[in-house]
Amino acid sequence: MSLLSTSARCKLFEEIAEKLWKKISRAHEVNINLSEIGITSDIMVEILQYNKSLTNFDVYTKKAVDEKTYGNDIDLFVETNLNEYKWFALQAKILKTSGEYDKLRYVSGGDLQWDKLLLLEGISGCESYYLLYNGDGKGTYNYSGTDRCESTFSESQFGCSIVKTKDVIRIASRTNTRGNFIKAKFADFHHSFAEPWRVLTCCYHKTEGKTLYALEEIKESDINFKLITLVDKEEEEEEEKSEKDIDNEKDIDNDIIDNNRISIAKREAKWDPSLRIVIHRTDNLK
Repeated sequence: MSLLSTSARCKLFEEIAEKLWKKISRAHEVNINLSEIGITSDIMVEILQYNKSLTNFDVYTKKAVDEKTYGNDIDLFVETNLNEYKWFALQAKILKTSGEYDKLRYVSGGDLQWDKLLLLEGISGCESYYLLYNGDGKGTYNYSGTDRCESTFSESQFGCSIVKTKDVIRIASRTNTRGNFIKAKFADFHHSFAEPWRVLTCCYHKTEGKTLYALEEIKESDINFKLITLVDKEEEEEEEKSEKDIDNEKDIDNDIIDNNRISIAKREAKWDPSLRIVIHRTDNLK
C-alpha cells in the first residue's frame, strides 16, 4: 500500500463515496430520486468541513449559476509534482430508483455532452470521466475488488464512481431491435468499466509526456469562478472590494484568458463547468 493511499485527501474521497452510497441507498429504499445538484452540494460541504483542519483543497463556484445545470460539470485539478496539476473533467450523473441513468445522451448547446468532453481531452490533454453517484435501495449488491493502485474496496466506494467517457459512449449508444437507444443501468458499468473516484486522489498518476498546469494558470483561466473561503465579515467585505477591483481590470483579465491554455480549450470545446476543485500536495501548503 502506498503512502498516498493512506493520505488525508484519499480518506476524504473514500468517506464521501461511502456517505453518498448510504444516502442514495436510503432514498431509493423508499422510492425517492435525488438530484445531482443536491449530491454535489453534499460533496462541497464535506470538503469545506475537511478544510477547517487541513487546507489543501480549494473549492470554486461560479458567481451566478443556472440551477438546472449547477453541479453537473466539474473541473478537478490534482497536484502531482510541485506546482504541476493534472486536469480531470467530470460530468456528474445520478442513478435513479429504476437502476438507470437519465440523460447520458444529453445535448447541450447543440452538442452531445460527451462530444464536448472528447474534444476537451484532445485539445487540453485532460482526462474526462462521467462521475456517477450511486446507491443500492434493495441492498442486494455486494462487491469486493482492487482498484488501479492495488488497494481493496467494497461496493460502498461506488457511491462515487468514475467511467471513462469513451466507455459511456459505447454503453449508452446501444439500441434495441426497434432502433431505440437503451438506457444504461448500474450493472452495465459496475464493475466492468467503473472505478471508485478515490483513484483520482489515492493513486500516483503518470506524468511523463502528460499535459500539466501551474496553479497560476488554473486561477487565471476563468475570472467567473469564486473561491469559497471560511472568512469572517471583515475579511468578506475586503474580498468584495477586491472583486470590484478585478472587475475594473477586466481588459487585462481578458488578455490573460485569451492566452491561457485552459481557457482556450474550454472555449473551443464549449465546456463550462460550474464547480472547480483544486487539490494541493500537503508539502506545498503555505
